[in-house]
Amino acid sequence: MAGQGDAPEKLIILHATHWKTYDDLYGALLKALGAPEWHGHSINACVDSIVYGDMNAVEPPFTVRIIGFSRLSSDLRSEIELLKSETGRPVADVLWEFVL
Repeated sequence: MAGQGDAPEKLIILHATHWKTYDDLYGALLKALGAPEWHGHSINACVDSIVYGDMNAVEPPFTVRIIGFSRLSSDLRSEIELLKSETGRPVADVLWEFVL
């Protein structure tokens, strides 16, 4: 794991403008991570694969930049914030950025 002062090597950009459901969120994130088809669409499944690793094609360190965050429903924003708290620094070397 890179140190907290190190810049993550990979940038994942997700365009969330049209997301309406949790499946929209997890479908986009898991595709960008190169997750296997059988990967679960939940926070617990993402924590397992991101924090513990050896499952996705893209492994930490990386940055997830979500564009259109402010346009999402409050439920989706809360889900993303929880995902950030469970997989972001210092838990795993993942930086989460939200762009209006």
